[in-house]
Amino acid sequence: MGAHPADAMPMYIKFYWILVIAFVVHQYPEMYFMRVKDEEMPDKIIGYTAYLIPILGAYLTGLVYPATIILVIHCITEILKALSDVIECSGEEEMAQPLYRLWSVAFVIARNAIAALTVVTFFKLRGKTPDEISQLRFVACTVVLLILL
Repeated sequence: MGAHPADAMPMYIKFYWILVIAFVVHQYPEMYFMRVKDEEMPDKIIGYTAYLIPILGAYLTGLVYPATIILVIHCITEILKALSDVIECSGEEEMAQPLYRLWSVAFVIARNAIAALTVVTFFKLRGKTPDEISQLRFVACTVVLLILL
């Protein structure tokens, strides 16, 4: 019997991944309920799909732990952006501007950290023998590294 990727995960990691995948998948029907304009829909579908594919890829190839770290880093920066947007929509533009600046700095730092983590994961997998890792995991990590470059 083959091992499922979720077999080796603790419950809190499984719960986090269920929430992340559910959040991304729920974006598709939400476009209908939010009455997204037809001209905006292809861009949104591409964005949601570009978010979903790496998440599912990481889950299915067993790269859950590095992907969890990457998602947490990404989500922290997105929280700053969302908070800035909410404050700006409430009419406090002067209060939102420092948060936008903080978000832009955090975004650059987060992207560099994510790129570094991907490179480290790639080279760690590269040093192992083919018996120690699956070919699919190695190819997935190589593709992510090429996209980042």
